[in-house]
Amino acid sequence: TGTYGHPTGAGQKLWLDTLGVWQGAGGLWALPGTPIADLGTYTDESVGRRIFTWDTVNNRWQMTYGDTGVRTGGTSLGSGWSATWDLISRTGNIVTLNMILVNSGSVTVSNSEVLTTLPAGFRPQTSTYYITGQISSMGRTDFTLTSAGALQFYGSTTGTISSPTAYVQVSYRTNDAWPASLPGSASGSIPQ
Repeated sequence: TGTYGHPTGAGQKLWLDTLGVWQGAGGLWALPGTPIADLGTYTDESVGRRIFTWDTVNNRWQMTYGDTGVRTGGTSLGSGWSATWDLISRTGNIVTLNMILVNSGSVTVSNSEVLTTLPAGFRPQTSTYYITGQISSMGRTDFTLTSAGALQFYGSTTGTISSPTAYVQVSYRTNDAWPASLPGSASGSIPQ
């Protein structure tokens, strides 16, 4: 406001009474003292694909979409266990786990036998009893998935299994923070 003349060449001056800069998004602007209602969105692909939207109530960026894609080989296996199939993914707060775990030795089924441990960012909100319907020489073999991410045999099942195979396919909610890094390696790509 209050300009004096209109500079048109080098060495000329423009005088202003007042100058201000306001943060906005997508070309939005407002008069001084008026809050900007929307700071827009941005995308981050450093750990999967995430989209953030400005939360005007809490004055912060809120992740509104996140997808790690399918990852393989990212879980920590218990002693004697190996994976012939090891897939884990997270979309928003839903984790999907698909695994085939094998042990070439004899395993005494107890709640201390850890088959695998899930990485941070993929652990269940609460410990969950997981019914498999799998039949072994002992009858049905079930599991628990603890909130610390340990997949274990269900504690009420007792006995020894020779060369057991565990088939795991389960989806559950997590309240873990988004992982700071992605486990294992990508299996395919994140859908666009």
